[in-house]
Amino acid sequence: MRGGAFLDPTFAALLHESLRLLIILALPMSAAVFMAGFLAAALQGFARIHDHVIGYTFRALAVVITTYLIYPTALEGLSRIVSLALGGNAGLSGK
Repeated sequence: MRGGAFLDPTFAALLHESLRLLIILALPMSAAVFMAGFLAAALQGFARIHDHVIGYTFRALAVVITTYLIYPTALEGLSRIVSLALGGNAGLSGK
């Protein structure tokens, strides 16, 4: 038997949407925090200012901006997951 033969189609769709949402949310956030840390380190090295607040400020700003930008996608993904969990394939009509 194939590996997917044991999964209920609704559960498989729910699992797929959950993993998709995890990737959509985690990758931009991780990249933004990494780039903000790199930028803060470069600025601190160039200006010879060694204050931890600068790095925290850059990272916090990156998290806020990234959250604002990916909010609609996250909301859509969460609504798909909820509709799959409560009502079957109703949330997949947009594909």
